[in-house]
Amino acid sequence: MKSIAFPGNWKFTIHKREIMKDYRKLSKIFFRIGFIAWVMYFSYLLFIGKVSIVPFLSLHLFGVLGGMWTRAKANQQDGQQVDEFGRSRRKIGGWMIFLGVLAWTPYIYMKNILGQSIEITPYLTAHLTGVLGGLAVWASIRVEKHYRQKSASS
Repeated sequence: MKSIAFPGNWKFTIHKREIMKDYRKLSKIFFRIGFIAWVMYFSYLLFIGKVSIVPFLSLHLFGVLGGMWTRAKANQQDGQQVDEFGRSRRKIGGWMIFLGVLAWTPYIYMKNILGQSIEITPYLTAHLTGVLGGLAVWASIRVEKHYRQKSASS
């Protein structure tokens, strides 16, 4: 519990559990913003035509990175320890996500530095394969953990 003193001789008390819930809610909001950025981008492409990707990419990165930071902050405040279960899969999933994001490097180099007109599809495919594959590996840890706990309690 943390008390903050304000002028006027009154206090505002914050419970750690409430802060953690706020961080969890905030992380969900951030992740949704990151997802909605692409819904908006593809809607603009479909209905309006050619539009710059920069603001939508910025909004996506803001949402995803903000969501990752706030979720890590909530876990830290909750006192969650690093679980050894599925550690190697967590590393593999993290590397897959990292490589999926890194797939944009040659695209950005060839398009912006060299000025070439290139197709986005192979880079988008590599990005989505890495990111969604890594998330699936992370999800498999949770699913297996859930079923192990369920079978142990039966």
